[in-house]
Amino acid sequence: MTIWYSRAAVEEMWRAKNNINNVCRILPLSFFASLGCTAPGNLADALDKAHYQQKRIKALYYQCIGATYCSYYTYTVAA
Repeated sequence: MTIWYSRAAVEEMWRAKNNINNVCRILPLSFFASLGCTAPGNLADALDKAHYQQKRIKALYYQCIGATYCSYYTYTVAA
């Protein structure tokens, strides 16, 4: 499964990731902000790169069972 995160989504996730002590305690959060708050290492790295390069993120999810579990995933910065 492939998901493209828009520039606006990247910026929202990046802001949430970098304001984790303030933003993540405020409810309700948007979907993208909540992703930024709980970003695993590879997503956090992709968010930083995409933010500074002003690009989108392409998320590839592999071996998914339904819409809730995937065995592994990759995030790459794309134009």
